[in-house]
Amino acid sequence: MKFLIVILAGMMLLSGCEMEQNPIKGAPDTIVNGKPPEAQKPKPEDPFDKEALQIDAPDFINGRVGSSLGFKIQGRVMVEGLDFDLTIDNLGEFPDAKYDPVTGDFVWTPTKVKVGSANSVLLTLQATLVTRPSEKYPVRMIEKKTIPMTIANTYTQPIVNSVTKPTGKIVVGATYKFPFTIEDIDAMALVDVKVLISECTKSYYGETAVYLAKAGKVTNVPNAPGKYQGEVSVDLSKAVNLVGGRFCFGISTVSKHGVMSDVYDVEFEAEGRMRPTKMTLQNLPDLTVGERMQVSFTIYDPSSLGTLEMISQDDVTLILPGSNFTCNRFYSTKYQIDCSGIFDATTAIPGTYSLKYKVDNVGGYRMVKSTTEHVVSFTVKAANP
Repeated sequence: MKFLIVILAGMMLLSGCEMEQNPIKGAPDTIVNGKPPEAQKPKPEDPFDKEALQIDAPDFINGRVGSSLGFKIQGRVMVEGLDFDLTIDNLGEFPDAKYDPVTGDFVWTPTKVKVGSANSVLLTLQATLVTRPSEKYPVRMIEKKTIPMTIANTYTQPIVNSVTKPTGKIVVGATYKFPFTIEDIDAMALVDVKVLISECTKSYYGETAVYLAKAGKVTNVPNAPGKYQGEVSVDLSKAVNLVGGRFCFGISTVSKHGVMSDVYDVEFEAEGRMRPTKMTLQNLPDLTVGERMQVSFTIYDPSSLGTLEMISQDDVTLILPGSNFTCNRFYSTKYQIDCSGIFDATTAIPGTYSLKYKVDNVGGYRMVKSTTEHVVSFTVKAANP
């Protein structure tokens, strides 16, 4: 009997040891069940502005039956690490057209079937950019672009086929190239090809860029008789005080017989240099231990053109416990940030304190920005004995 009791006691002791030796006993459920802590899960980013999605292609195309057209349709997403797909939705409406999604090259020779007996027809090419979902940006974003194409039945005058804007941002302080292609079957040599820069034909466009634009050397398009190519330079390198906005110039060509093409209006958006922000607060009065003070100031863009974004700010509540201070930008006044609240020195330690506020001044087209760091300094004095 004693032997049986000893065996039972030993079994109970071993069982107890085994239970106590469980290395994750009492651990959180996320560990016991193999679930990762919430803090380790990727946090989806907020949706970004659609201005970050761009489809780069000529604004419109001019062509002729039997004459090959070639231009680029490319996409870009101005968000780091985000992939996308670009497709031509109605490629089947353009017989024998080819589009290379890698290079962005679209090539098509208009046919009589598409024009019929009309003098010309207006066709539209539809391009769509779709972002690929990721852990950081799980929601698909879509951007579409319609490219009008005017196709003439016969050749009656020179044609500016297309003008391509620079890929990427256009900002004051640099020179940009606008490649173009033209058709002039009356030109027997390059000396017969003349390119003119003029005002836009449509008055609702923005400021003129004629004085900034200059046509460069024209060359033959290889293996394409009657086709020529060149580029217009728009020099913004010296226009340092130019305010950003919408600009326009016209381009046309004249044959050796004096026949002029229609004017191709080129419209583009350029971002001016953003100015450093300023702050209305000049000096902050000293505080004495035990006092509280109302503090208000505004950070603003002197030009009133940008959009301010608070990048970082020191938390006064950690420096002076009991304080209450906020900074907000209102939708109707994007060019300023208003800050206000209470600095509480009731329990403060005497000394000099500095609070830093870093602000981005972003252009209207979100292509350029200026970053400024503002410092608010104040002194907390000891209370009189």
